Amino acid sequence: MAPKKPLCLLSLLLLLLTLLLPQADTRSFVIDREHDTFLLDGAPFRYVSGSLHYFRVPRVLWADRLFKMQMSGLNAVQLYVPWNYHEPEPGVYNFNGSRDLIAFLKEASVANLLVILRPGPYICAEWEMGGLPAWLLRKPNIHLRTSDPDFLAAVDSWFKVLLPKIHPWLYHNGGNIISIQVENEYGSYQACDFDYMKHLAGLFRALLGEEILLFTTDGPQGLKCGSLKGLYATVDFGPADNMTKIFALQRKYEPHGPLVNSEYYTGWLDYWGQNHSTRSIKDVTRGLEKMLDMGASVNMYMFHGGTNFGYWNGADEKGHFLPITTSYDYDAPISEAGDVTFKLFALRDVISQFQEIPLGPLPPSSPKMMLGPLTLHPDGYLLDFLHLLCPQGPIHSILPMTFEAVKQVFQGVLERNTKRKVFLTGKMGAKLDVLLENMGRLSFGSNYSDFKGLLQAPLLGQTILTQWLIFPLKVDQLVKRWFPLQLLKNSRPKTPSGPIFYSTTFPILDSVKDTFLFLPEWTKVLLVVVVGMRMGGGKTEKS
Repeated sequence: MAPKKPLCLLSLLLLLLTLLLPQADTRSFVIDREHDTFLLDGAPFRYVSGSLHYFRVPRVLWADRLFKMQMSGLNAVQLYVPWNYHEPEPGVYNFNGSRDLIAFLKEASVANLLVILRPGPYICAEWEMGGLPAWLLRKPNIHLRTSDPDFLAAVDSWFKVLLPKIHPWLYHNGGNIISIQVENEYGSYQACDFDYMKHLAGLFRALLGEEILLFTTDGPQGLKCGSLKGLYATVDFGPADNMTKIFALQRKYEPHGPLVNSEYYTGWLDYWGQNHSTRSIKDVTRGLEKMLDMGASVNMYMFHGGTNFGYWNGADEKGHFLPITTSYDYDAPISEAGDVTFKLFALRDVISQFQEIPLGPLPPSSPKMMLGPLTLHPDGYLLDFLHLLCPQGPIHSILPMTFEAVKQVFQGVLERNTKRKVFLTGKMGAKLDVLLENMGRLSFGSNYSDFKGLLQAPLLGQTILTQWLIFPLKVDQLVKRWFPLQLLKNSRPKTPSGPIFYSTTFPILDSVKDTFLFLPEWTKVLLVVVVGMRMGGGKTEKS
């Protein structure tokens, strides 16, 4: 038998490298409780993050907004995932276009931003019903955000679709998601159901594994019911709050680990009928500097607010119903139009005192164009288009039905802040038409099951009005057929009264730029923009 040859030096080096490579490539984001800090790949780390919601920004603008955040000195972006945005009907999922969460994660990666993900199931976010699908309310006795089996079954089904999609994007798997929030400010909800929180934590662990850092976020009064052992408890507060006191409360629940403000408010939201909310640059920058000086990790909410397109705005319950506006500008460092502001430059200066910021100038504001004034032409009353708005015909019902019962989830004015009774007179046999609008389901506050529609049947004297024809209006369907049908030109009202459709066209003679809608002296408008092209005379006309 020939003697065995000794391993050569090269073979030994290759063996050593093979043993060392897995360790060198290991990615991790963990808590170092001994030194009260995060560790990213074993090194002390502090994130300076900003909130940006992909569902409030058109997809073509994601890269621009994320790049501006990165150039501001941020190293992370925080975002919610609205359940109702992705599952409009039970078992029907939409992750296309501006709903493509994975495409957004890729854009964040290109911008060299880590991701702090907040998938709910409840997210608040001043979003329709806090992100919970309104179709849940088709079971009228369901108890939202609790261990109610009906609610948990829907949550489990949703997360078994969502969480596997994001699993490859966890940081230790090579992605950019460093941490995931379980629920959202649960301590502000009256249920205080620890079985529910335990169920969610177990579900996240089962579908995402043990390595990902899970956390909770609560205001100072919510830590008791919002925190859970095994989930790192963080806090949220704004420039006007007592920072020392609130961080001391976090220390009661997390004696060791990093200080974290998961929502440091750079501005505030706007309610219908109220003035635009602002937060002073001085107050916001002073608070950020103080937190960074303490070594805290901070997420600024919002860094770019965007817009509540369509029917996605939520509402608050603070003594009375407060619907959120279409704009979600939030007085954020990046404006609703995506422009950098003086607040951004001031915050960038603060961040530069604590960590290196990218070299180079921030992009300039986007070019704007003026189109107006434009003359709108009345095209017909709402009732003229019932055959298009409700092509399947009305629902026959003895008593009125809620939006949820007729699957009219996003459309349709029931003003709960005004008088609850309207006294009408009429002749025998007269027909009563009632138009109802959903101004946004509660996203924060009492957050009970927020049904929409006529919740009680109207009375004529002491007689309950019955035998209703209910038309669930599908405005989007009408818009799709608007131009092919050329409208009902002969139905144009001579004396406008009540809900009316108006239209106009306008030419764009130059390249397309940003613009804004200004409607002085109008009361309430549902605006739909349909883009079409007509070539001729050396110009492209868009309408």
